[in-house]
Amino acid sequence: MKKYLLIVMLLAAVVLILSACGDGAGSSNEGDEEEDLRGVPIDGTEAWFVCPNQKGLRKYIDNIVPVIGEDDDASYVHIFFSPHGITNLPDNRTFQISIVLEYLSDYNFAIDTMWQCAFDPYGTWARGSTADDYIEFIYPHQIYTFKCQPGRIFTGSNWDEKKWGNGKTSLSIPEMTGLCIQIPIEFEFETGAIQIHDVSFTNIGPGPAITGPHPPAN
Repeated sequence: MKKYLLIVMLLAAVVLILSACGDGAGSSNEGDEEEDLRGVPIDGTEAWFVCPNQKGLRKYIDNIVPVIGEDDDASYVHIFFSPHGITNLPDNRTFQISIVLEYLSDYNFAIDTMWQCAFDPYGTWARGSTADDYIEFIYPHQIYTFKCQPGRIFTGSNWDEKKWGNGKTSLSIPEMTGLCIQIPIEFEFETGAIQIHDVSFTNIGPGPAITGPHPPAN
């Protein structure tokens, strides 16, 4: 595992040097305009995958995301999935996404995790900026299940200025295509990787059952 993590971190460092792009959610660095070469192309059959950026065009092998950053920086985990598509849910706040993940590191230090933003076809939607953004400390080599109700957490407006004129003022839950987790970096030794093991949907309230995400229909 140590050898694998070392290779992951070295490759990530080379990409950052070449692109000079932090590639965080909502970032506007010049490197965002160039194709990110981390990961491999998606083939269009994925029910869910982890992407190197918020473009959703490439995926990390084995859904392992390197934790990249320095002091007072942040790293991001962009998770994309097929939308559930149900438009007659009585209360969008009852739609829940569960994410099973693990922090891979050779150091015995915990890292912070926070909800950053959600994606739909109309732009990137800001987090609610409340205590609900914070998730918890996660420790190396322990399995965690994070549960997110996007209709309760991601209540901000569209922060993509290019899409302010589309008339969309809130996250479209049935068409939601992804989530981003932020990892604040406080110390230089916070290295390693995050592995996403599973992503699943459910409806925790009355109304239709929700399962998935399912592979896109051909």
